[in-house]
Amino acid sequence: MLVGLTGGIGSGKSAAGNFFIELGIDVVDADDLARAAIAEGTHGSELIRERFGNDILDHSQQIDRKKLRKVIFENPEEKQFVESIIHPEVANAMTDFIKNAQSSYKIVIVPLLFETDSQSMYDRVLFIDTSEELQVKRASARDGVDEANIKAIIGNQLPRNEKLKLADDIIVNNAGLDKLMQSVSQTHNFYLSLCNE
Repeated sequence: MLVGLTGGIGSGKSAAGNFFIELGIDVVDADDLARAAIAEGTHGSELIRERFGNDILDHSQQIDRKKLRKVIFENPEEKQFVESIIHPEVANAMTDFIKNAQSSYKIVIVPLLFETDSQSMYDRVLFIDTSEELQVKRASARDGVDEANIKAIIGNQLPRNEKLKLADDIIVNNAGLDKLMQSVSQTHNFYLSLCNE
C-alpha cells in the first residue's frame, strides 16, 4: 500500500514522517528528492546555474533554494523551466524508492500533492491538518521568513477546507509532538489493519 502524506507549510509533515519511520515504515520526502536533483555536482545544478548565473548561489556556492523559490514564485516561465529539470529526477527516485521499500506500507511525503492533482497515484492520502495561525507561526520560526511571506505561500495553495474534503485520512496537529505521535501511532495501526485485510 502506498500512502501520500501531505499538508500545508508548517503543518508538521516532516515530524509525522519521522514518527512513521520510528514505527518501522519506509518514508521518502519529495522535497528531499527535489533538493538532491539540484545538489552540487548534478546536471540539474549546472542547468540552473547556466540559466540564472551566480546570483542564484549562496555563500558556499550551492544553489540558494530561497532565491530559487522567489524567482519561480514570481515568474511562471522560470517555474516551468525549473520543474522540467526537477520533476523527472524526482519521479525516477520515487520509482526506485517504491520498488525497494520493504515495510508493509510505504509513505511518500508530497507537500503539493493536491495542487499537482497527483492523489490518484496513492492508495490512501493522509492530510496533516493544522490551523493557519499555527502554520504561520511554525513556518516563520523555522524558516526565518516574515509572516506575510508565509501567508502568501498559504494563499497560493489549495484552501484547507478543500484539502480536508479530498483526503482519505486526517491527523490534526494542533497540540504538540506527543499528541502528534499518538495520532501517527493510531493511523499506523489502522494502515497495518488495511494491509492485513
